[in-house]
Amino acid sequence: FWEDYDWQCSAIEKPRTPVKPYVLRTFRQLPCASDAACDSTLQTGYKKAGYMEQSNAIITEETLVETDTYALAIRKFPNHPLQTQVLLTNHEDKTHRRLQ
Repeated sequence: FWEDYDWQCSAIEKPRTPVKPYVLRTFRQLPCASDAACDSTLQTGYKKAGYMEQSNAIITEETLVETDTYALAIRKFPNHPLQTQVLLTNHEDKTHRRLQ
């Protein structure tokens, strides 16, 4: 990703893509394109897991583990502290599992 990016800032060194295997922790904000975009499809009158009213976005904390064989993502939603989503991808078998 960073290798193809035209970096033009001389004050900060161009970031490097992590070398596998690596563990990465992220905090993501996915803005709601409309009011309905963040509405729950399971319960009328409720928002999707991770919705934060202050930012009108879905917030997730994610830990990524990447090797040549597997990718593992563990997602947590700040306003649903007991809810965790685990995504496991096997690059060799080209399979994907989602657990919650």
